[in-house]
Amino acid sequence: MVEELVVEQLQERICIEHATYLKNVARQENGRGKVEFPLKHITGELWPPTHQVVKEHYDLEKRSILLVGFAAKDAIDCIKCLMVYSEVFFVFAPSVSPVSGYVWMTQNHDDIIQSCFHRDCSKLWFYDDVDQL
Repeated sequence: MVEELVVEQLQERICIEHATYLKNVARQENGRGKVEFPLKHITGELWPPTHQVVKEHYDLEKRSILLVGFAAKDAIDCIKCLMVYSEVFFVFAPSVSPVSGYVWMTQNHDDIIQSCFHRDCSKLWFYDDVDQL
């Protein structure tokens, strides 16, 4: 019974954030606490950041799940790369040949995620005003 409640709350949270995302896209609002991936400042720490964690001293099971936006020449390639280098739980790319969207993904080290920039993603960002899961 407790697990069902957690799943319902998780589903509700994702739906609320999805509705907010769609509303902001329709209004063409980009502000919303958007923090871009620090391509020129790779630290080896978890990204998106929730708290400082050094690679050698972290527990994989305690990583957060966050909403991460992306832009790419081909969203499918960017999504595939993020799925290879992180755990992706939900994907939204709003058109037949999308160039942007978002994923709910676990944190990973920025030096690992960076490899997606060299091939498939032109931008990654997270929203610092969206609760982590």
